[in-house]
Amino acid sequence: MANPLILSPRRRELMVQLGRDKRRQDRKDEAEVVITQAIKIFRHHLPEMLEESPCADRFERLWPDIDAQLRQDLKTLHAYRFAYSVICQKLEMGNRQGIWCIAIPPPYLTVRRPHPFRSEHWHQATITMANAAHTWRTTLSEPTQDPDRLFARLLVCGILYGGLNRPYLWLAMGRALLEIQPLSGNHELTWITLTLEPGELPSNSYYRHDEHDGNAEHNEIHQTGIRAITQVNYMPDPISLGILRQLLKHRPATWCPPTKQAECLGLLQKELGAEISQQALCRGAIGLTEHQLGTELPQVLLEYAAGRTPSASLPLAYWHRLLQPRLYPANQDTYQKFNSLESVAKWPMASTSQPSQKPYLLDELRAIFRQDPAAPKGPKTIITELDALGNTSALTLSEQVLVSWLLSLLLTRRLAPSTAQRYLESIGKEWLSMTAQLPLASYDGIDFTELYHSILNRPRSQYQRDFMAGRLQDMHVFAVEAFDMAALPESLATGEKKIPHVSAAIVDEPLFAGLLAQVDCFIDTDVTLRMMLKSFLIMAYRTGLRPGELAKLRLMDVEPSPIGWLFVRNNRHGHNKTDAALRKVPLYPMLTGNERDLLKRYIGERRMQADSNKELLFHAAGNPHERVNLQQISLMVRSVLYQLSGGLHYRLYHLRHSCFSRMQLLLHHDLVSLPDIVQRALLPYPDTQREEIVRLIAGQHRLRDRYMALAVMAGHSSPEITLNHYLHFTDLLLGCHLACNQTPLSRQESQYLFGISTHKQRTLDCEQEKPTPLTPAKLMPHLLKRLGAYQATPPRQVRQGIKAKTLADANRASHYVQSEAVLKHLEKGKDLREIASQFGLSAELLATWHASAIELGNLVTQKARSRLIPRNRQRQLLPAELGTTAEKHALADVLKVCQAMRKRPKQMAEFRWAIRYCLTNSNSSHAGIKFTSPKIFRRFMTFVSKLYPWSQWRLDLHVPQDKPAKRWHLHPALAVERSTLRKVQQFPQGYAYLYLNHPKEELCQAGHSSPMLRYLFHRFAIILFKATSIRRWQIGDSQNLQRIAKLADTNPMTYEVLMEIDRMSRDMTRYEMALCGSLFHEALQRADEDVYRDVVEQLNEEGRQRAAEWSVAQDEPRWD
Repeated sequence: MANPLILSPRRRELMVQLGRDKRRQDRKDEAEVVITQAIKIFRHHLPEMLEESPCADRFERLWPDIDAQLRQDLKTLHAYRFAYSVICQKLEMGNRQGIWCIAIPPPYLTVRRPHPFRSEHWHQATITMANAAHTWRTTLSEPTQDPDRLFARLLVCGILYGGLNRPYLWLAMGRALLEIQPLSGNHELTWITLTLEPGELPSNSYYRHDEHDGNAEHNEIHQTGIRAITQVNYMPDPISLGILRQLLKHRPATWCPPTKQAECLGLLQKELGAEISQQALCRGAIGLTEHQLGTELPQVLLEYAAGRTPSASLPLAYWHRLLQPRLYPANQDTYQKFNSLESVAKWPMASTSQPSQKPYLLDELRAIFRQDPAAPKGPKTIITELDALGNTSALTLSEQVLVSWLLSLLLTRRLAPSTAQRYLESIGKEWLSMTAQLPLASYDGIDFTELYHSILNRPRSQYQRDFMAGRLQDMHVFAVEAFDMAALPESLATGEKKIPHVSAAIVDEPLFAGLLAQVDCFIDTDVTLRMMLKSFLIMAYRTGLRPGELAKLRLMDVEPSPIGWLFVRNNRHGHNKTDAALRKVPLYPMLTGNERDLLKRYIGERRMQADSNKELLFHAAGNPHERVNLQQISLMVRSVLYQLSGGLHYRLYHLRHSCFSRMQLLLHHDLVSLPDIVQRALLPYPDTQREEIVRLIAGQHRLRDRYMALAVMAGHSSPEITLNHYLHFTDLLLGCHLACNQTPLSRQESQYLFGISTHKQRTLDCEQEKPTPLTPAKLMPHLLKRLGAYQATPPRQVRQGIKAKTLADANRASHYVQSEAVLKHLEKGKDLREIASQFGLSAELLATWHASAIELGNLVTQKARSRLIPRNRQRQLLPAELGTTAEKHALADVLKVCQAMRKRPKQMAEFRWAIRYCLTNSNSSHAGIKFTSPKIFRRFMTFVSKLYPWSQWRLDLHVPQDKPAKRWHLHPALAVERSTLRKVQQFPQGYAYLYLNHPKEELCQAGHSSPMLRYLFHRFAIILFKATSIRRWQIGDSQNLQRIAKLADTNPMTYEVLMEIDRMSRDMTRYEMALCGSLFHEALQRADEDVYRDVVEQLNEEGRQRAAEWSVAQDEPRWD
């Protein structure tokens, strides 16, 4: 180093040296003046804050005045911002030291332009590397079998032509080449998976010592034997492949690669014959790479190769799946199981669709840890109380995480109760308040990071912020293990050495098709729920919307157009994560043909069913304004894909990763040719659709602008976020672009770089119609064929003991929900054929439902009034909707029980009998079901107690005084109100009215009953019974009606039979006439044309003869 006391003898250099020192001192003097003046202004307004015992009570009120005077008195904008920054630093220092606790004024942020990649230094390095590369190529005059020399050549070629410009990959390359078969791929694509210790790059996989598939993420992360690793897939260019082939061919078993970067750099300098720094070597070489003939290297790939913009590679296990996309058996056949306790590894499932039933949970937790000096609690007592609180309460997911974490601190880590109490006080309140309504089960690592930062960035001292960050991170690590939440991509605590992780996984097209097929195998779901689940998954897989964004989509957020734009915006069901998340995304162009038909049908049905376009597109059963259970969907996706893939770990969020990685491939589809295995596995679109998708997302812009448009589609503020976490094919695209190298090769280079003999060169020349110089791109197929022996066979996933559940095993979907939507449209006067086309159902089936609904409305009481439809709803086809949310939730649970009966003939027979009895012994003006026979009552209750337990029923029983109620066999849990019977002769065994208690507790205590059972049976009667059967329900014990019903079944129908029915009807009561009319009409419709005409003429003649009688007796039936 130069002695600073020795001044330069040259005047120019001396003036520069002295001028630099003078300017430095001038800046210090200026800063001293500005700071002194700023503190003086601060003291003028707030002198009490500069005392030994400062008081900051007036700071918030007077700070605007201080800021205004700083602007006014300081001469320049630079001086003002400098003074402002210094004061803010001093205030923050006081917060850290606990002197005061105030909200620090927002700092001025200087957004600096990123340092340009193509700078003067880069240009000089490029010239240096160009000269070195030219000299090096001239030295290739003799072959070599020295492994160190070949490894050095491999590094040189990788740096010059293959994008291997990150020094930390050089050592990983050497370690990878120690394997007997270090390559992966097939006849059209090959790569080397480089394994690194996380640090330079985030980890993207987990390694189990007794397994080598790099895929242990589904196991507990902190178990012994599992560690995080980083896998980078290096796709060698053709020149590097040629050197690699020679190295693999000649390497001895005792060869040891370099173990330090300095050794690699030494090999490179020796091979190039020039002393070039590591930075110049890497940055200068990439400038040569992009100028290779035939190579068009986009800027985004250039910066990825140079290490300026990282992008997580797809782990090797998922690449193996792309090579062999087979489906393994899956035995998941019920959807409800994913909403049960067993769905989560070892901690209880939390409720996500219901609000918390513990509004004072924080108070209860504090009470558990509170110590009474007179009777202090021991750790065992606190653990018992915490365990009871977690097991007996319906808690939300965030509440369950907090309680279980506190329990683990005491049980697993053996912390003192006072320490656990301190942790609770530090984060408990803000954690519960911030996460009460958030769908945490659908969050990824970035979502959690933003949530935690929103908690930490509130006004507090730096010590408190650091302590809270540590506790939040500790709780999240526990939640990752116990509740399968996504890991954080970066550390929260300052200075924490936690390894960042990117969960990289791709769901290929065959696997996604298997997932949709498995949804059809859920036997406890109806067709509407299956369609909703498949539509949700398709939209997540094709549009890349976050699960929470899909869950809050309303019908009004889906544009009714050929493109079907989805508007992602804030509403009462959820808010966007950031301003960048406010966007619109195309739907229908992103889908395949079958998916488009399914989505259009589902959205069309939802629009027809909805009373308002503010209803949710995906909603909970029975309530179109309640968000779908994302945790249940997430667990289903994880479990089904785990089995179908043969043991690979997937999350619901990986559908979003798959979408944007697929879009990344589409952004390059017109620039480079992609391998067939990738196109088959991930790009199911024809060329025209690919162009349309790119045009809709990115327009006709440069590739750089396409990546910005892709970030907008993802809802990210910059392309860096998308590239770092969601795009997993950057290494593949880099390799594909560099494989297009058309630089002519001399025979000498072909021999010494590729190891191709003179005879083989002549053979390759003869294969061409017009002999042209060999190029790296032309030699690529030859090299891939020769390197096949060094490609490792993908490990075979073994999934034994699982019997597949297929669509044939699943029950046929119920028409329960479809019939409701159809009849609602018929009530509005819509055409039946149009509705049938919209729903994809036959017009005959819809006509059957319509006729059954009409006949149910025609059921009458003894007073000839409608039995099931009240007067104010006489023209309606459906029963009145249930009035409360509690009833709708209870009904949804009962529907699952009913669906489980469909495969049991005996239970279905009892089900049909109970429906008929209920609907013919109750009416719309009286909630009770009447019974006059104890035997029938016992039979009815035997069945309906499977739907609703005995404790939910109430019986109003009237029995004679001399006859006890034993014969009614009353259940102990049944609430009974006994009364003395007066009409003993009419009801010798007594009679009773059965009521179903209202599920809402307040209404139940007030004595209200619920029409849930009559509503349920009415809806099922529409789809289970034909109109002809319903007409005969009210025949009962009437012998006249029974004889007429028997005559009406005559086949073929004759003139004599019809006239006999007419004769018998004249001697009936008014009630029997009303019932007989429908039987006669049914029989008349089955007669042939001649009989029909003769009967009508005869009845008309008789009608004219009895005209006077008809005018007096209005009650007589008319057959016109």
